[in-house]
Amino acid sequence: MNAYELVVIFSSELSPEEQKKIISKIAKTVHEAKGKVLSSDEWGKKTLSYPIKKNTEGYYWLLKMEASSQTAVVLNNLLKLEDKVIRYMLVQ
Repeated sequence: MNAYELVVIFSSELSPEEQKKIISKIAKTVHEAKGKVLSSDEWGKKTLSYPIKKNTEGYYWLLKMEASSQTAVVLNNLLKLEDKVIRYMLVQ
């Protein structure tokens, strides 16, 4: 198991309930792959340095987890398909 940090930026139009649904989907994916989410922190709404997909603001979330490298590949694919995610970065 490797330690990972995932930072996700959601569209500013997304409600807190919708954000939590996506975060729980990520956590479920990690748990199904026998990993575990150690912490989940909401950083709140912040102004972006430059517009991304016509958004100037976004909601930031940080997740710390332990997972296998295969789980990281699955998470990358999941987040690429999620249209409400503006940007994400997964670091080992």
